[in-house]
Amino acid sequence: LEGNLSASTSNLKMKLSSLNADLQNQSLSHLARLQALDNETKSLSSNLQQQNNTHLSKLTALENDITILATPVRKLSQDVLALNESAIATQSNLEHLEGNLSAITSNLKMKLSSLNADLQNQSLSHLARLQALDNETKSLSSNLQQQNNTHLSKLTALENDITILATPCASGNGAVVGWKSTQWKNLTQTDNNGLIVSMTYNKKRGDTFLKLTFQSIFRQSIDRRCAQWHFAIDGWECSYPAGVDYVSLIDIPNSDQTIRLSGALVGVCRAIETGNVGAGIHTVGMYLRDCPRWKLPDADPETGWGGTTTILVEELCPPQ
Repeated sequence: LEGNLSASTSNLKMKLSSLNADLQNQSLSHLARLQALDNETKSLSSNLQQQNNTHLSKLTALENDITILATPVRKLSQDVLALNESAIATQSNLEHLEGNLSAITSNLKMKLSSLNADLQNQSLSHLARLQALDNETKSLSSNLQQQNNTHLSKLTALENDITILATPCASGNGAVVGWKSTQWKNLTQTDNNGLIVSMTYNKKRGDTFLKLTFQSIFRQSIDRRCAQWHFAIDGWECSYPAGVDYVSLIDIPNSDQTIRLSGALVGVCRAIETGNVGAGIHTVGMYLRDCPRWKLPDADPETGWGGTTTILVEELCPPQ
């Protein structure tokens, strides 16, 4: 109200100042009006004073109320500050605990990861070891099976040998005591002299004969040339009943051609120059040389020509 009064008073003064010039020229009615306005102003001022006093009383009462309320509010503020400090301390403790928990969790994760890696490595190692043991077991089982089969075969062969040895060869029956065959595929032997191929044979008895068979493809030049293929046992030619050989002599003068023949050389051997071929392991070989009977140029022989070459050894009881 005082503000309004001040504003009104300022306005009135301006109006009064403005009207002052007019009042000079206006009538006494204006003075009367001014007197009336002055009375109104005084009445308004009195009312404003009363309102101001009333407001002051209310303001004083409000200040008293505020003073009364300030104590619990202050207490409440202090409690709020204490709670805030406690909350800050609790938050700090929680952050510290969260940090410790995070560090512990990280450490546990690292340990779990390391433990998992160790367990995985150990598991892989164990699996590899188990696989190796399984492979070793399978290999050992296979080897034992092979050894068992070998032993059974040897036992069967030994039983057969015992049966053969227990039954003497009747003179003239010509029974087959045992036999063995060896093949060479795609053989091409161009050496002029010496061993072509050989094999071993375990002779069962000392009183038997060996029937020797050699099958192959033979080649030589045909311009009066001669070649001799012959068997030998342990490096010695057969002497009884006779040598086992094949002599090829082709006499076509002034020919540069060669001839190839597929054939077999067969004979029986009981003894060599060192004596009878006894029981036991012997080497049976096929040899080639120039014909010793005729002094002829080298026959340029060849054995095999890429075909299959075979040596067959049959052990026979004495003949009739």
